[in-house]
Amino acid sequence: MYIYENLSDNTLKTRVLNETRNLSGIYLILNKVTLDYYIGSASTGKLYAKFINDLFNFNGSKIVKNAVKKYNISSFAFIVLELFPEIVNKENNKRLLDLEDFYLKSLLPNYNILTEACASFGYKHSEITRLNMQANYSEERRMAIGIFNEGKSLSTSAIKFIRQAALNLTKPLYSAEATKNM
Repeated sequence: MYIYENLSDNTLKTRVLNETRNLSGIYLILNKVTLDYYIGSASTGKLYAKFINDLFNFNGSKIVKNAVKKYNISSFAFIVLELFPEIVNKENNKRLLDLEDFYLKSLLPNYNILTEACASFGYKHSEITRLNMQANYSEERRMAIGIFNEGKSLSTSAIKFIRQAALNLTKPLYSAEATKNM
């Protein structure tokens, strides 16, 4: 079990990234003020993304987003309840969802809208949705964004920071099984 409480501490994001890298499992987001919580699952290597998206980027649950805005990030804890023992793939993803289902039915979280686990693993967008997404990034839109950014320059310190970040990138190591599922 991993417990992260001081979410307003900037160094915590790096710690979560390093400690949950290549892990999968069931997580809980706890409001320490109201004791309400959200339960979710994350496939291999996605725990950090769930942490960031749900609590900081507000791309997950709207209920969690509103609670974080109301109570502040320091009132929350991110807890990894149980690790999934295998690399999640198309064949065993159902077992991860069954594990999430067990926690949803046992703990009855207030912040979850759905009472049953489901995932978009392997989901394919419809042709209409793909066309809509393509229209959002049309050549006309790209040109408009380019014109908007034309003439803007980055400071020397920003360039150094970006350069250093690029140099520090490590090539991800994928197992043969993970590569097969890509």
